[in-house]
Amino acid sequence: MWTPKYEIFHRLIQESMDRFPRLRADFCDRPIFFEQALFNKKLSTEASVHSFMNSNLKVDLIIQCIEQNWGKYFIFSDADIFIRSAKVKEMCAPFMELSYDSVFMAENSYDSEVNIGFILTRANKATLALWKDIQARINQNGGHDQSIMNNILREGWSGKWCTFDIDDVVSNKTYRDDKFIIFQFLSSCNGYESDMAEKLFSQYKFTNYDISHLYYLLDDKILNFKG
Repeated sequence: MWTPKYEIFHRLIQESMDRFPRLRADFCDRPIFFEQALFNKKLSTEASVHSFMNSNLKVDLIIQCIEQNWGKYFIFSDADIFIRSAKVKEMCAPFMELSYDSVFMAENSYDSEVNIGFILTRANKATLALWKDIQARINQNGGHDQSIMNNILREGWSGKWCTFDIDDVVSNKTYRDDKFIIFQFLSSCNGYESDMAEKLFSQYKFTNYDISHLYYLLDDKILNFKG
C-alpha cells in the first residue's frame, strides 16, 4: 500500500517488477493506493511513536485481502521494500507445500520477534481469526499492530507459522550480505522527513541500486538530509 508521500517506493517496486519479468508472470501485483489526507487521518503523527500506533489501517486491509482470496496464498507488504531477485516464488514455495498459514519477516537476529512489513499468508479461518483478534484488541485498548501480533504469537496462536530465512528477507537490522531476495527498510520513527532520508540515503546503499533518477519525487526537506 502506498500514498503520494511514498510514491518513490511504489515506483521502485514497479521497477523491480520490470527488471524481472518473471515476477509479473509469477504474481498478480495489486498496489493499494491511499489519498494522503485519508492516510494521515488514520495514522499517528506523534513524535517518536510508530505511525501505525492505535491504527487498524493495515489490519483492515489484510482482513479484506483474506476475505477476497479465500483458500489462496498471497503476499502482503509495505511499500518500502526492495526486490533484488526474481526468486520470490521459489522462496515461498516450500512454506506453501508445507501448508504454513503465515510466514513473517524476522524482526531481528536474536529472538523470535516478527515484522509484519512482509508476510506470506494463506487466506483461511486461522489467519482471518488472527487478524480479527488484532483488530479487536486495537479497537478496545489501542496499541501497535506489530506488537500485538508478537504478543499473540507468544501466547500461542493456533495457526502454523514461521519466519523466512534471515538471509532471504532482510532489513537494516538483519543485513549480512547482498544475497538477499527482499530488503525491508525500517526507520527510527523520528518524523517523516528524517525517516525517509534514513531509508533512502542510509539504507538504500545495501541494495547497490541507483535511485537518483527518482529524487524529483522527494521534497527539499528530505533532500536536505542528503547534503
